[in-house]
Amino acid sequence: MQFEYTFAGEHKIGIAARADRPWGHALEVEIRDEAGLLLNKVLFACHPEQAEFDRLQAKGTEELIEIVMMRLCSGTLEEILRNARQHGAKLLFSFSDAS
Repeated sequence: MQFEYTFAGEHKIGIAARADRPWGHALEVEIRDEAGLLLNKVLFACHPEQAEFDRLQAKGTEELIEIVMMRLCSGTLEEILRNARQHGAKLLFSFSDAS
């Protein structure tokens, strides 16, 4: 599924695909700029050790994408994503910002 968001005036495109793991729901997300250039690859996942695991496991794909969009729009991941981009790293994040 494709979604779009804006952070700090920059319009970005996310392309998310379900990538569930044996332990819980997950989404593989490609973050691209407006021209389609790949900026980051990120895996958002939940794990049984997280406090919100049951609540997250009960959500469908569209609800999980909404959570990803909120995390990306918040700006809290932007510096981490920028550093990962410079090194070509793929990152793993929790759906929950508390974890």
